[in-house]
Amino acid sequence: MKNKSAPALTAADIIKIQISQIAYSDEEGDKGTEGLVLYMGTLEYIEMALDMPDIKNNPIRSAALVLYTITTGHPFYQGNKRTAFEAADMLLGLHDMYISVKPVELLNFMKDLAMDQYNMEDVEKWIKCHINKV
Repeated sequence: MKNKSAPALTAADIIKIQISQIAYSDEEGDKGTEGLVLYMGTLEYIEMALDMPDIKNNPIRSAALVLYTITTGHPFYQGNKRTAFEAADMLLGLHDMYISVKPVELLNFMKDLAMDQYNMEDVEKWIKCHINKV
């Protein structure tokens, strides 16, 4: 269990999530991209932001920050959308919540998000519309 004063998700945690997402992939372009970080500053920003009180105390806002920042910031060579969703869902899971959405809708949302069709507030609203309690 993480120290209560530590961020719920660190840059190292996000890299581990990306590695696991790539490891499960059958896509040819993913091979050899496990843990390849293009923009470490994006991951460090997430870690810092998750420790800010207005985000730290709001699991939906935390998940939105992670989903938005990884998807739009493209910190990895491959697997940004998959990593973003998994990390956001993991954060929600710490609060007995999860995102429930049909695969096609998720795919369309994530593609649009990656193309900057949504802002952070939009992502937070989207999560609120698709959240379930365990």
